[in-house]
Amino acid sequence: MSDFPTIYRRNLPHYQPYGAILFFTYRLAGSLPWHVLDSLKEEREREERRLRLSGIESTKRKPLCNMIRRNIFLKFDNELDTGNTGPTWLAQADIAELICEAIFHRHPQEYELICFCTMANHVHQVVLNIHDDAPINHPIGRLKSYTASEANKILQGKGQFWQHESSDHVVRTGKLGATIQYVLTNPVEAGLVRHWELWPHSWLNPRYDKPS
Repeated sequence: MSDFPTIYRRNLPHYQPYGAILFFTYRLAGSLPWHVLDSLKEEREREERRLRLSGIESTKRKPLCNMIRRNIFLKFDNELDTGNTGPTWLAQADIAELICEAIFHRHPQEYELICFCTMANHVHQVVLNIHDDAPINHPIGRLKSYTASEANKILQGKGQFWQHESSDHVVRTGKLGATIQYVLTNPVEAGLVRHWELWPHSWLNPRYDKPS
């Protein structure tokens, strides 16, 4: 058995058990203004507080809490897709290709890659956690560190490239298909292409079903 915890904290709790399918989102530093992030955080805390005070028994609150957090994530992701106040370096083909190659490089040794999509200011990545001897945030952290260094060489800059903390959650049983659909159709929903297969910076593991 591993001595590594499946839960760690930075500003947010991260639950990353061995054998789980995990949905990661990481974004460029400064991609969203603080007032947007603060507003989303306040909305989540307000809704969760209302749920706690509702009198609903604790066993029934968990799915409702998950729904609140999913709705906040959808608003967060929509802000990334429509935001025009921050950097969009991943829209550069050479930087997008750098990110794609780095994601592939760690498959299948460090995780099983299920799918990913690189957008102008953020990345969605779905992986199967295949190791019980090290937290999966380690390879994701190395991926972000390497790509930040290499992207700054292309940009001839030295500033912070990625936002330090990634968002992640466990994909629940029966929800993988919907998650793959969400990730790969992100460029379609953003109005960038008509069909997800036309987007050059995404990929689906052929072991898994294609979105409709």
